[in-house]
Amino acid sequence: MRVDADDLPIAVIGDSGVIRVGEDVVAIGHALDLPGGPTVSKGVISALDRSLVDGAEVLSDLIQTDAAINPGNSGGPLLNAMGEVIGVNTAKIPTGDGIGFAIEINIAHDVALRLVAQSGLQPGFVGIEPLDITPTLADQLSLPVLRGVGVLSVVPGSPAEGILQADDVIIQIDDVAIPDTLALEQFLRSHPAGDVVEITYFRGSAGLLTDSLTLGERPG
Repeated sequence: MRVDADDLPIAVIGDSGVIRVGEDVVAIGHALDLPGGPTVSKGVISALDRSLVDGAEVLSDLIQTDAAINPGNSGGPLLNAMGEVIGVNTAKIPTGDGIGFAIEINIAHDVALRLVAQSGLQPGFVGIEPLDITPTLADQLSLPVLRGVGVLSVVPGSPAEGILQADDVIIQIDDVAIPDTLALEQFLRSHPAGDVVEITYFRGSAGLLTDSLTLGERPG
């Protein structure tokens, strides 16, 4: 977006690394695209380090807040009591009441700097619908690995197609352990589309396998 204007006020970027549960926050955006200007809603930080999984899309390190976040708020700032931007409003649980999420500003700022520096850098995309494998679930499924990222399904046409399949369990990429979807998302955040990685995974009677995979671009 380009605006032909001078001397515009600039929001102060805060530090999401020092925020705490219970702090007051304000979410700003154009909720539901209602006429009359931006909507401001107040709440608190309900939790930190939340993760959301929607099909093949994983969002991690999220700030959870009870400040009202609705369609139209996404992309707007989440501010602390000093008016500093500590997050970017992102999503809500439609079946819940007062359960909204924002991407931490430290993460968003880092991604923005990399986009500017590398002109179009996108986090890598594997193309699976993930499931966290916990020790309890591993015991129920009689898996020889205690933690990892299970593959519920593979996205057609994705980099994973022809390599991974349903019921595989990813345990490592390159030399990085992948105990859960959060670790997977953190890895992909620092490895853009086009990177070639080595994925180690468990597959039933075949045991541990390792294959090369070229990360793709995230759809949409």
